[in-house]
Amino acid sequence: MSRSLGIALIILGFTLALVYFIGLVIAPDMYVGGIRFSDLLIRVAVLIAIFGVSGFIMYVGYVMITSAKEISKEEAVKEYKESQR
Repeated sequence: MSRSLGIALIILGFTLALVYFIGLVIAPDMYVGGIRFSDLLIRVAVLIAIFGVSGFIMYVGYVMITSAKEISKEEAVKEYKESQR
């Protein structure tokens, strides 16, 4: 399973790099849906980057909300001693 997934990811990465190379270097003035292909690729790349940063920020916020509250050293020592009994 992991081997086939790895092959699929390699093919996906190569295809993505090839599409961006063609769209940004070889044929930047080609139009797709009324938009220049190079502009479309840049918009998609920026959108993915923004989604990645936003997702990371939301994950950090979620971890902060759901993490246990801080306890004092005395409480931690007391809980530890109780757990050792």
